[in-house]
Order: sequence, then C-alpha cells, then structure tokens
Amino acid sequence: MKIKAEVLKLNYKNKNNRVYDEDVVSSIIDTVNTTKAFIYQDLVEFNELAPKDIIGYVDKAYLENDILFVEGEITDSNQIKELIEAVYIHPSGVGSVTDNGKVFDYTLYAFGLTKESAFDDVISTIKVTED
Repeated sequence: MKIKAEVLKLNYKNKNNRVYDEDVVSSIIDTVNTTKAFIYQDLVEFNELAPKDIIGYVDKAYLENDILFVEGEITDSNQIKELIEAVYIHPSGVGSVTDNGKVFDYTLYAFGLTKESAFDDVISTIKVTED
C-alpha cells in the first residue's frame, strides 16, 4: 500500500523542544532520496534495528511549504489501511541538540509509526495513496 505523510515542520519547536532546520531536513531528504529508509512498526533505537521488523520503506522525501513530506510503501500485508491512516510517521536518527533545541549533526537511520507526533498540531496522519 502506497503512502504519503507529513513528517515535521521546518524551524518549528515541537513538543519535544526540538527544532529541525534546513540543514537537518536537507540531510533527511538526501538520505531518503539516495538510499531509501525503512519503516518500522514502532520507533526503534539504532541498536534495535532488525530486518524482521521492517514493515515498509520511504523512497521519496521533499519539502513543501515548510513541511517535510515522505512517500513510500507499507509492504507488510498484515497492516490495515485504517490503522495506517490513524498514525504518524516519525524519523529516527542520531544527532546533537543545542540548549535551545536546535538539532544538528543529524543522521537518519529509519522511520517509525507512532500514535502521537511531536508535530501533531501542525501536521496530519499518514494518507494511503494507493492500495
């Protein structure tokens, strides 16, 4: 099932007091558009990544009106359209954060599905674009 999702808002302090600037978002876009990024059922730590837990992938990322969008596919046939459209997609990566919340030196390693988003007041849940 093909999906499209809003991920985060550029230069916006989220509920976790994190701000993703243009450099970080460009890094995420470059990673996705050159190598793909896997989607996991939940947010995972880097040392917990396991191929058996992959439910899909993101293969396109772009910025539109200061919102980072991603597109990809849920390949796990056990995932139900209604469930997918009720959750958010969130990037997982490693990086540093300044005292004022600005994220830098960020490296994306995956995406995870979440019931809540740190940006849920400015972004919407995943949309299925094709079954």
